[in-house]
Amino acid sequence: MYHYSTDSVSANKRLVYWNDIICDQFTDLETVALQPDEFRASMDMVRLGNLSLLNPRSSPAQIIRTATHVSNAKDHLFFLHLQIGGTMETRQHGHVEALSEGDMVMCDSASPYILNAKEHSILSLGIPAKSLKAHLPCPELVAGRKLAGDRGAGHVLQTMLRSIWSQTEEDFSPEIEQRLSHNLLDVLATACSVEHGAAASETSVAGARRIQIKRYIEINLRDPELSVGRVAAAFRISNRYLHVLFSAEGETVSSYIQRRRVEECARQMTSALWRGHTITEIAFGWGFNNTTHFARVFRNYYGMSPRDFRNVGASPNGEGGKVRAN
Repeated sequence: MYHYSTDSVSANKRLVYWNDIICDQFTDLETVALQPDEFRASMDMVRLGNLSLLNPRSSPAQIIRTATHVSNAKDHLFFLHLQIGGTMETRQHGHVEALSEGDMVMCDSASPYILNAKEHSILSLGIPAKSLKAHLPCPELVAGRKLAGDRGAGHVLQTMLRSIWSQTEEDFSPEIEQRLSHNLLDVLATACSVEHGAAASETSVAGARRIQIKRYIEINLRDPELSVGRVAAAFRISNRYLHVLFSAEGETVSSYIQRRRVEECARQMTSALWRGHTITEIAFGWGFNNTTHFARVFRNYYGMSPRDFRNVGASPNGEGGKVRAN
């Protein structure tokens, strides 16, 4: 087992040290501490065949996988996060999930995501995409969606993860490690199928293309030039066919882009990390270029003006009225 900690590092260097450790041993992420002077973190890690199992613990922080991280990545991985202490909010592919003890979520390293963690402890299983897809044909379609660990196959999965972690001091042979990892991925695939139904087993070309389209949108969400036409051109398809592909999402491409931009603006407007930025700066940073238009769209989604939303500290949970399509 490998162990890492900020305990021996001076307070003003802990965050930089921790970010270096995470990027070197886990994947490229940026940790932003809510109280930098009081930040502490530690992590234990073991290998299980070609999988990695980690137990990171930290004081409150925001963990961000940015579009730049995605663009520079060499390996495609999925990370199954099991909440074993504290609480955490996760955001990926437009899904916002609140995790409490026993809940799980899978994140896709090929798309940006955010983990908002309070004082917490999690078990994270790092899985190469090729290995996971041998058990779960299209894991991208369930990325960002919560797996409940208090019932059915989800309970079996989280119990299995905890059990394996408790036995990490055992010196498993390579053959046993391979069997354990294979069985673990089988149970994960079963849990996803039970929890998310058809989405977990979709293998169609259309499904795969939708995933690619959403990744492209998420990576380019800040670009004010992002539009239906630009997305269609990027994939060398017509606007009409793009809408047909995206119809399974239950909203149009333009409404998805607009909703995701508004959600990101709402998140930053209520974050202590962005208190020094104006509403206009935040809106323009997410691709809006007209304050009147932004205010109208925002009110349409959250039922109040951006200023009122920020003043009352409303929670950007996506439960307001949906953004209308352009």
